[in-house]
Amino acid sequence: MFFVSSVNAQRDNPSNKHKIQIRHLVSFAPVVSLYKNDPNLTTDTKGKVGFCASYKSEFITGKKMNYIAGLDYIDQRLSFNGYFAAPMHTYLYDKTFAYQHDINIQELQLPLGIRVSFFNKPLNNYVPYFTGAVKLRYLLKSSAIIKDDSTNTTIYKGSNPSSITFESNIPSPTINTCLMAGLGIQHNYKDIDGAIFFEITFNYGISRFQYVGYNNSNDLGIRNAFLAFAFGWKF
Repeated sequence: MFFVSSVNAQRDNPSNKHKIQIRHLVSFAPVVSLYKNDPNLTTDTKGKVGFCASYKSEFITGKKMNYIAGLDYIDQRLSFNGYFAAPMHTYLYDKTFAYQHDINIQELQLPLGIRVSFFNKPLNNYVPYFTGAVKLRYLLKSSAIIKDDSTNTTIYKGSNPSSITFESNIPSPTINTCLMAGLGIQHNYKDIDGAIFFEITFNYGISRFQYVGYNNSNDLGIRNAFLAFAFGWKF
């Protein structure tokens, strides 16, 4: 009887019920980028399909709301037609937008956020949820290809760390933040203590990108956001 009472006491101990567990989430997502460029200096701005590879830790609290932290690798792409001022030359801003700019941006993001289930208990092992986070962004690398649109001649092709930075220098030209919010659904597999999930998130950059092109050939502030369609595994 003493043994049974001890077991029951341990099971009913509130400290055991609220012990935080850590689960791991790995996902891959196609990324659809959204950009707003200067209409006086550019035209035909298009976001291209990129990708996001992600690892997150989820801190299980035993309640509807859990906490997440992790690391995302983002590859984004865009193109637009605009101007190109060659070094030591001036350019006539005549609205011809004669140069095509193709840009690739790679960055790391560190999300700190929440994951909130809509229900206390899964419905047929399915769990719909909301997720949101503040992300620290670090620009790793950027590259550009600039072509003369009339002759299809490549004027510049290369990687320049200063060609894309954040417009705000706080805390630095390569470090800034973004906000993320989204919805997802998780399917639990109790026999293997794991789950698969799908989520759609909207990510909005706090600071615009600053694009200076090649040898300061351009000076553009580009507003950036993206949608990510993530498929992942939780274990």
